[in-house]
Amino acid sequence: MGEIADLKGLGPRSEKFLLEAGIRTKDELMETGAVRAFLKVKKLSGVNPSLNLLYALVDAIEDKHWVDIAREERGCQSASVLSVLTQPYII
Repeated sequence: MGEIADLKGLGPRSEKFLLEAGIRTKDELMETGAVRAFLKVKKLSGVNPSLNLLYALVDAIEDKHWVDIAREERGCQSASVLSVLTQPYII
């Protein structure tokens, strides 16, 4: 396992998806942000991730467990993804 898999909420499978999307370190994940990283995984890794990956990415960036992240924040992240998915976008 590498650096990504050691982050809170992520494991070897998430790390594989992120590596395929070009995100190799915690710093790169933090710079990219959870929503954009989720969208990159969706577009570049050949998988159709569930919103659980999005929540795990937020966990990793904020170094918190998902139960500690407010329901409203999870809802905002989900809404951001959905709004982007309904429009053409550039990653």
